[in-house]
Amino acid sequence: MTIAITTYTTYESVRVTLGLNSKELPDTLLAAEIYSLALEEDLSEASDTFVADYTAAALLSTAVAVNFVRAARIFSTYSVAFQCTGALPLFTTKAITDGKAGIYRDGNSPYKETVLKVTAGYDTAKRKLLEAYGLYGGTAVSSAVPYPMLGISSPSTDPVTGA
Repeated sequence: MTIAITTYTTYESVRVTLGLNSKELPDTLLAAEIYSLALEEDLSEASDTFVADYTAAALLSTAVAVNFVRAARIFSTYSVAFQCTGALPLFTTKAITDGKAGIYRDGNSPYKETVLKVTAGYDTAKRKLLEAYGLYGGTAVSSAVPYPMLGISSPSTDPVTGA
């Protein structure tokens, strides 16, 4: 069973996150099954019972439940937007005119900045969702903190001279 992304976010929220309008990214495109499947996969990474826990929390008015639902909605918006970033240059119009005046967009540079912002927002929203879900009482899968592969080493002796 595929979930509908409109259960967790709105098409307009996704467009705003990407800086697009409804002509550039119509509802029919966002309703494509691939975005629902990707969101479902993202949410199931938090917990196998996430959908049921979200449905139950949405009916409650406690602060913890409200925070969890809010975090889930924000994460869902970023999740779908993150999935759209790969095709972002294809969605947007290069030129918009009304017959007298017009706007012309550069081919690459605005997209790179948008992709970076959406990626950062996705990572932050995921962390906040896992925290809120844990406080709500769900059994959230902890997100692993990546450790750098390289670090600073200050040996007590000079490796070249041995002194």
